[in-house]
This record gives sequence, C-alpha cells and structure tokens, in this order.
Amino acid sequence: AKEMLEELKKWNKRREEEKLPQLNIGIGLNSGFALTGNIGADLGKIKNFQFTALGDVVNTASRLEGLNKELKTEILLSEEVKKNLPENIKLKYLGEFKVKGKEEAVKVYTI
Repeated sequence: AKEMLEELKKWNKRREEEKLPQLNIGIGLNSGFALTGNIGADLGKIKNFQFTALGDVVNTASRLEGLNKELKTEILLSEEVKKNLPENIKLKYLGEFKVKGKEEAVKVYTI
C-alpha cells in the first residue's frame, strides 16, 4: 500500500507539471475469508465476466477506505491485518470506529 502511494505521488507530480488535476486515494486493508471468483454471464458470443471478492471482510475494507476521508489519512488497517504484520512495522492506533454493516466497532490503525 505504501508503494502504491509513492507511485501515485510520482504520477501526480507529472500531472501537476502538465497542469492536470491530481488524484488522491484512500486505502482500506482488512484480512479474512471472502468468496472470490468470476461472476458474469456466457451468452454465446457475449461473454461478460469479472473477477470479484464478496463477504464481510471485503465490506469492512471498503468502509475503512471510506473512513480515510474523515480521518484525513491515506492507509487504514483493521486489527486482523495488524495481527498478521511483523512487529517491526510501526502502526498508530486511531481508536474504535462504528462502520456501516458491522454491529461491533472496528479497531483502526494507520501506518
């Protein structure tokens, strides 16, 4: 995620030189089980498939991504992601946040 933001900064610098609008993104990371695969239709000559991921883990990641705007952050991580990271990666705990679709508040961290 950090590498993505570094590449975006380089891309935005080139866009700025060309007097084009810059792009800002927020990244939400969560970990867990999801249903993944191709979803779509095969109607003979028309084939329309898209690879997708479905499930609570995906919804929570999406909610974290949206929370970046409110918290003025770029990368937000769940407790599940934190558990799987090496201890030498420094995170800042931001607190517990109620997000749509979850009964319990989600513990949120940033890098």
